[in-house]
Amino acid sequence: MVDYTEDEMNFIKENKGDFVGLNYYTRRIIQADKNDYHLRAKQIYRPTIKRAEYDNWEINPEAFYKILMNLTEEYGEIPFYITENGTTSIDTITDGCVHDPNRIKYMKRHFAAVHQAIEDGCNIKGYFVWSLLDNYEWAFGFTKRFGIIYTDYDDSCNRIIKDSGHFLASVIRKNGFNID
Repeated sequence: MVDYTEDEMNFIKENKGDFVGLNYYTRRIIQADKNDYHLRAKQIYRPTIKRAEYDNWEINPEAFYKILMNLTEEYGEIPFYITENGTTSIDTITDGCVHDPNRIKYMKRHFAAVHQAIEDGCNIKGYFVWSLLDNYEWAFGFTKRFGIIYTDYDDSCNRIIKDSGHFLASVIRKNGFNID
């Protein structure tokens, strides 16, 4: 634990940051593990919560909304940027197109949560979908695909915009941004 002087605490209170960046993928519920003598925690799994196809991550945009509103209450009018938000998906290639309907469902639900947070006073200035491209991921290597653009790892590294990439482009266009 760090002890700050009164002068340091006053400086912190008077000098807020420029913005808050938030990466959100999933909610995790943790409880103490009573069977562990080292007082470690364990994750609790709720069987009724929908999970991502490739892993055990909960799909819980309601928790995303709650975090945004808690941060708004804590930090006030400071600008917020969603610096990463996304999920894995089992992508299928048919006739040169990459279909990822579950990623689109995830995106729709999380976009709705962010929209509701904005309506309820959260000062969100930017939102970055995770990830632009399928790539080498630090925890999973090339085994999972996170991007909205498919990368052909085995051949020429050709790329195909997935259905989720086209969906994101349509959302951006409908909201008045020219991306052509």
